[in-house]
Amino acid sequence: MSEEKEANVFGSHFLMPKEAFEVHGLGDDFLRDKPLFPAIAQAFLDFIADAPLVIHNASFDMKFLNAELAWANMPALPATGLVGPAAVGDPAAVGDPAVVGDPSVRAIRSFKHRRSRITQGQQEALTRLWPRFGLDLAPSPLDPSVVFGRVAPVVLEIGFGMGETTLAMAAADPARDIVAVDVHTPGAGALLRELDTAGLTNVRVMVQDAVAVTQTMLPAGSLDEVRVFFPDPWPKQRHQKRRLLSPTVVQLLATRLRPGGRLHVATDWQPYAASALQVVAAEPLLVNRFGGFAPRPPERPLTRFEGQGLAKGHTVHDLIAERR
Repeated sequence: MSEEKEANVFGSHFLMPKEAFEVHGLGDDFLRDKPLFPAIAQAFLDFIADAPLVIHNASFDMKFLNAELAWANMPALPATGLVGPAAVGDPAAVGDPAVVGDPSVRAIRSFKHRRSRITQGQQEALTRLWPRFGLDLAPSPLDPSVVFGRVAPVVLEIGFGMGETTLAMAAADPARDIVAVDVHTPGAGALLRELDTAGLTNVRVMVQDAVAVTQTMLPAGSLDEVRVFFPDPWPKQRHQKRRLLSPTVVQLLATRLRPGGRLHVATDWQPYAASALQVVAAEPLLVNRFGGFAPRPPERPLTRFEGQGLAKGHTVHDLIAERR
């Protein structure tokens, strides 16, 4: 397999073989100048006509990309050259997830891509270990007994960052299987490498929008727990509509929990904590037996990120609710 690099093309992150950059002289961010768009787009189309495009990210939006190509009077991108989520053909696989109950409505994306570069070690881990630990978005429900090779309770972790918490909790609780979902490719590479080093087999990694994963691959009542640790707080007033823990998404997550399963949220952003508390209280499928915020559960490890927040005087709030 040829060496790959992460690129940002048409606002979408994916991996391209290194040769594409060498042949066409493309940089990591090579769509920034509209006058150059037609030449760049043509080089891109010429390249994928001869080689598959390996996509590991749900932000790749076929509709957006083809609209941009149409703006430049260029042909639409054929789906036949795609490998990964965008090859599925399901709208949730290639764009923003639909609002629950209304597939015609585009949801507001609740995440933003961090611009950190992927290291050589992280890229090597993605290439070598993805077939073993990675999962791509699929149009059919996930069968955990096939994926993990056993029947065990399944945990969905949304936003694993660099994988520190995922690794610690998987090692401490080997009887449960974890589907860890994030959109941060370097973090996925780091987690894959650490899973391999630790010899853990109860984690699978997805570089996807967790809402699309939940809608498409996780049946109702299939989860033992959903973990949302330190989601993006979107602190500005005009951005708060992007917060993951909206009534719509909380309802979706609640439907995927088994009776007695739990939703566990942790955040050090007090306004977000208060908002999440209200949203959970209003969801009829969930019950908060603590009546408010829960004491810090001992099984949730103290991460470096959390330690930095505590050193700044932040208060971490844990919110735990059960499925009725």
